[in-house]
Amino acid sequence: MNDYTLFDFTQGVPYGVIHATNEFCITHGWEMVYFAFQQHMFNDVVIKELGSFSIEGMRARFKRSLRAAVLKGRRFALRESRS
Repeated sequence: MNDYTLFDFTQGVPYGVIHATNEFCITHGWEMVYFAFQQHMFNDVVIKELGSFSIEGMRARFKRSLRAAVLKGRRFALRESRS
């Protein structure tokens, strides 16, 4: 979830993201697993379904996908340089 905040002080606009996210988690059985602070309090959170997977498994999948993206980028760069 992006902009997990109650109020946008730059625009003077209230946000409903916190209430909507919390209600969704409670109603549908999800949990917050990460909370990232932003300097102006436009925070981000990661939620997951309860019991759907472990944090360790999520980290391992992220590392694998990141590694694959890096390798794909290298292959693309090699193809570009050969042209």
